[in-house]
Amino acid sequence: MTELLSSQTVDFLSGVVLPALSILVALATLVFTLRWAARTLTRSVTPQIECYLRVRESSQVFDLVIANFGLGSAYRVGFQLEVDEEDFDAHNVAMKQRATDIPFSVVEPSGRITNMFGFGPALLGKDPPLKPFKATVKYEWQPFWSRRRRVETRRYDIDVRPFLGLVPEWKTDEVAEALKVELPKIARAIGATQRPPVPAGRRSSGLAFFRRIEGLMPELFAEMRADLTSFPMKREFIVMPKFAVYNAGRKKPLSYHYEDHEDLADKVGLLVNEGVVTDITYNNVDRYVMSETLVEYLEGRESGNSE
Repeated sequence: MTELLSSQTVDFLSGVVLPALSILVALATLVFTLRWAARTLTRSVTPQIECYLRVRESSQVFDLVIANFGLGSAYRVGFQLEVDEEDFDAHNVAMKQRATDIPFSVVEPSGRITNMFGFGPALLGKDPPLKPFKATVKYEWQPFWSRRRRVETRRYDIDVRPFLGLVPEWKTDEVAEALKVELPKIARAIGATQRPPVPAGRRSSGLAFFRRIEGLMPELFAEMRADLTSFPMKREFIVMPKFAVYNAGRKKPLSYHYEDHEDLADKVGLLVNEGVVTDITYNNVDRYVMSETLVEYLEGRESGNSE
């Protein structure tokens, strides 16, 4: 028969071993809970940045996308491409920007930055197709345990070859053949017109034109006039929401906000149509430059402006 435990052994197990095991279990549970909580909190503020090519739905246009699949925001997002320039030219890549001049201020969770990259027939239709290239994305994110942001750098191998067979073939007809010929010209035009030259100004508009236009947007003209008084050498300005974050680097343009001026985009568009303001947008912020004709009117130097 199995010998029963002595009373001393039972007392030892119940008085020492079992409490110790209970403490160990409690400590293990606490450690697991703390680690789980830390991982959950970290995941909630950590962005997951990916860079890839995609084909627009029902088209043959390729986009280069920087997307945030994480739960936290990515700040000061910038990218740089390492490419074979001769190969890019041979395949008529439309995207001429190889790096960000100014980082994008923020990419929210589920947000993305999209740049038109090129056209399927030009990228895949030649033998061989476009060579793989590398993309480096640098961004900042805010840990919950620190006041300082962390800087992350990620590298990606970008390759169009997985899309072989997925992009529909061009049908052999006159329209398709014409498009094949024109696509390289379109790509060159896109690259050549990213930042158009600044015109000298259209003096044909005249004083009557400016007075009529100022009557349509007196608050905007008043703010522009005040800005030129404070910054007489400034000509570039951006249009953006009032509380948006924009890092302009050393070159700080003037800024006008949608909240301060009703139909601001239409007002600036009217000035662009008349040639007294030029659209020089080259990233995700609307950017313009005043002509000297407009500046002269705002400063009161337009001929016949004195009463």
